[in-house]
Amino acid sequence: MLLAPKIVRKIVRSALAAAVAFVAPLARAEVFVFKDWAISCDNTRGCEAAGFRSESGDSRPVMLWLAREAGAGTPVRARLKAETPDGASTGPFRLVIDENTRVAQALDGDLDAIAFARALPALLERTSVEVRSGADRYTLSLVGLKAALLKMDDLQDRIGTRGALVRKGPRDEQGVPPALPPLRPHPAPNFAPKSTDAALLKLVLPTLAGDCNVAVSDGVEGADVSIHRASLDQVIVLRECERGAYQSGYAAWLVDDKPPYAARRLAFPQADGSSRMLAMNAQWESGGGSLRSITKGRAENDCGGDAFWTWTGNALELYNAHEAPLCRGMPGGGMTLRTFAYDLPR
Repeated sequence: MLLAPKIVRKIVRSALAAAVAFVAPLARAEVFVFKDWAISCDNTRGCEAAGFRSESGDSRPVMLWLAREAGAGTPVRARLKAETPDGASTGPFRLVIDENTRVAQALDGDLDAIAFARALPALLERTSVEVRSGADRYTLSLVGLKAALLKMDDLQDRIGTRGALVRKGPRDEQGVPPALPPLRPHPAPNFAPKSTDAALLKLVLPTLAGDCNVAVSDGVEGADVSIHRASLDQVIVLRECERGAYQSGYAAWLVDDKPPYAARRLAFPQADGSSRMLAMNAQWESGGGSLRSITKGRAENDCGGDAFWTWTGNALELYNAHEAPLCRGMPGGGMTLRTFAYDLPR
């Protein structure tokens, strides 16, 4: 029985729509820097921004973190953090727009949401603002804030709506794309190490050199190595491959625990959808359930980031990641920006 051309076209359109619907929830991380501000949007379409002191200023380190989840009518969260001689401070703070306009933040809390929303238009037109914590004074740069929040509006498809932060318009937000559900990791069961794993590690390491430039040897100069039981008959070998002044790159292999000890190099998926063959300062978390990478800059108070993977039984799967494109003296970037989420938005 032949179908009418109109019916065929309808079936094709339905199939294409289904395919698009299936592919759609694959948002990728995007990170941008605008002067003294940085912004990231993650796989749920949630966006975060962070601003710091001016690079040429003399203020002690200070930052303002902003976050907005995707979807119509979602509020903006704002939180200040500063560095004191005694360490990081999380409040209480006052954001001083002028002597008559201040926004308060309780210890370990967010800035007052209603007061901050009212103050935001004034902040968008300024180049700096004062932050107070008791007798301490800080100067937060606002250079790049407008561009960062315009990018946030753009990536969340709010430009021209009444809910836009920068470029408002007459449209309501009913057409703003909703938040995508965070992806759920698919961890394989944990396997207890075998008594023979240490000997297996020494046996297979010489075959896993690849393009590594850190030699395996005894003592502190030798490559850092570890073995993780992936199944009853396979292990994951983690090996330091490249060593820099402040951090090292690690490679991972899935290895059979019986001759001929077949090995497969594992990739580290990234928040932007790419993959890398090295992970910075990688180590297994306590209990062996996840592999963590910590990226740091040239010194203790330089920028940083992290990523977490779980073993699925066939590959390493990314399930959480943060980045600090700017830091301006805040240790590790202060509050890092989320680039990949597997759990409920924070």
